[in-house]
Amino acid sequence: MQYYMQPRGTVCHFKVTGTPDEVEGELLSLQNKGAANRPSAQTKTSFVFSCPLAKIKKIFLKQALMKCCNDEKLCREHKGQTGGFYQKAVELAKEKFQSIKPEKRLYNYDSQVHYHFVGEVKAEKPSDDWKDYLTSILQRA
Repeated sequence: MQYYMQPRGTVCHFKVTGTPDEVEGELLSLQNKGAANRPSAQTKTSFVFSCPLAKIKKIFLKQALMKCCNDEKLCREHKGQTGGFYQKAVELAKEKFQSIKPEKRLYNYDSQVHYHFVGEVKAEKPSDDWKDYLTSILQRA
């Protein structure tokens, strides 16, 4: 499974590619953690979603913690230790984040220029004498 990222300020666009089983599992994992709820493009072997960079780092850490928690050998090795396998999970999350490849073409923001033409502005009852209009308004007050 491979991640691709296109930064756009605080929010980044991500693309995940892999086998159908890997992609489905990763999509479900991300959706359970509050990201990728509405992927913008989805096929059997890839999907694209947007997420803040800080949030994806937290999600990778949560995924690594669950992976370590499900590894019986690792749990036995770190049983009774302060912090347990947390440092191992942090290392796994960093490795996953560093394996993300940059991508330039996930989202293209084409700037299209739309020209609007303003027609001729006309009054219903044109009057060239504004003094006459102002005088009538002032006399009413």
